[in-house]
Amino acid sequence: MITSSNSFPCEPKQQENLVRALRDAAPELGALPGIVAPTLHRSLDGTRVVNYVQVRSVEDYENLRKSASKVTSIASPNSQPESQMLTFTKL
Repeated sequence: MITSSNSFPCEPKQQENLVRALRDAAPELGALPGIVAPTLHRSLDGTRVVNYVQVRSVEDYENLRKSASKVTSIASPNSQPESQMLTFTKL
């Protein structure tokens, strides 16, 4: 199991638009093989949106990463991830 967490910075006035853009991209990404649990989180101060997703394998993660890069740049071209964290868990 691989857990990926991406942090997207944003202006407080734009947080809702960023959440909406990422949520609109979710069906395409959620249809990829190996996706277990995608989740979006908003910061209380409005300056960040965190995307948390779990996938079953390295191959599934690579497919997600390629697809997410395309979808994210279309959905929200001015907001690319500021940081990313990966966690690998052996099941």
